[in-house]
Amino acid sequence: MVILGVDLLEGEKKVAAETLEVSTRVARSQSIQVPVLADPEHEVVEVYGVYNLLGDRRATPSVFIVDEEGVIFWKHVPAHAGSAR
Repeated sequence: MVILGVDLLEGEKKVAAETLEVSTRVARSQSIQVPVLADPEHEVVEVYGVYNLLGDRRATPSVFIVDEEGVIFWKHVPAHAGSAR
């Protein structure tokens, strides 16, 4: 199993590589031990249907379990931001 985090790098005006480095550092400081991927163009979150669900131009924190062939085995997309916990 591989676990990945995706960061949209929202609100940042820096080069994506620099902001990804910051995101990775923050994840590590919070003891999150998974690779963090950058999605500044929102390509991944749009494909998975979790971008701008609340009209806030953000990705809804969600969980997807995807098999080796790319088929979604299980997902949790909260109805609102408060239920993501």
